[in-house]
Amino acid sequence: MHAILFDIDGTLLESDAIDGRLYEEAVRAEIGEVRLRPNWNDYVHVTDSGLLREILGDNCMAYTAELEEQVRSRFVALIDAHIQRHGPFLEIPGARRFVEVLMASTTHAVAFAT
Repeated sequence: MHAILFDIDGTLLESDAIDGRLYEEAVRAEIGEVRLRPNWNDYVHVTDSGLLREILGDNCMAYTAELEEQVRSRFVALIDAHIQRHGPFLEIPGARRFVEVLMASTTHAVAFAT
């Protein structure tokens, strides 16, 4: 069996640009005006928690699990508000069908990363 892991943002849904903007907004809302690197790909660990740890390190600030949860909660609220105002994110053309074919396969297991 082959395991296939899909990232959602930019792979299955056209949400990359909005996702990045809203994550930045959540970070700044919770920890203030901090210096961010020019591009998310300039970070080593491009996950919500990895980004936050590196942002805090770049700005000589201490990481806490509580702060991570505050940023995550704010980010989820911003995403939810965006969807309420603008509707769901658009599918990358063909993504749904491709995933459906793989999920029906007896030789593939499908998982999603967020």
